[in-house]
Amino acid sequence: WQSAFELSKLLANPDLIPKEERFVAEMLKVFEHSRYDDDRVRQYLALAMGRTGNRQFVPPLVAALKDEKEDNLYALIYSLGLFRDPDSASALYPFLDHSNPRVRLAAAMALGNSGEPQAAGKLQAALNDPEANVQWDAAIALAKLGSASGKGVLLELLDRSYLNKFPEVDPEEQNHVLLVALQAAASLKDPDIDRRIKELAQQDQNLKIRRAAMDLLPRH
Repeated sequence: WQSAFELSKLLANPDLIPKEERFVAEMLKVFEHSRYDDDRVRQYLALAMGRTGNRQFVPPLVAALKDEKEDNLYALIYSLGLFRDPDSASALYPFLDHSNPRVRLAAAMALGNSGEPQAAGKLQAALNDPEANVQWDAAIALAKLGSASGKGVLLELLDRSYLNKFPEVDPEEQNHVLLVALQAAASLKDPDIDRRIKELAQQDQNLKIRRAAMDLLPRH
């Protein structure tokens, strides 16, 4: 699994992604055999495939979802989201109702990246998910798809006092949540969201957040 991990790190650099068809064939062969290996091998191989952006890997990953181990589903679904492929969206819809909240979270994120407009309708129910982080990523995913139906959740995410209610979210994670929510929410060009962005630009305790909010203000 260490080798698969290193490969996934290596392929995060677009300049290091092999262009040869042989690479695709070898990756698919190793991925298929990874069913019988340490789960981490399969997870990191899926991530490596996603990072290539090569859509030849999409059908095998989609096919693998049908009988995949639950422990591996997050990695496979997350990786499918990296392709930003609308055609994979329908295969991800069932996982919004999965019993594992981490799988539901991955499905929401991947659908937000898919660019498939019809995914917005499927994401509506996730705004009421019992897990807060699934609600958060559903709202962000909807905004990425051009839907303001998660506006209420986004306004909460842009409020640090709300995030303070979750002690498991440390300050660094808070900043990450704010940055992601800012980028997604700003695209909606909603007056209530714009006011919240302006407040963050003027008042947030973190300089990086203030700068990010300021950079988004001229767009409105």
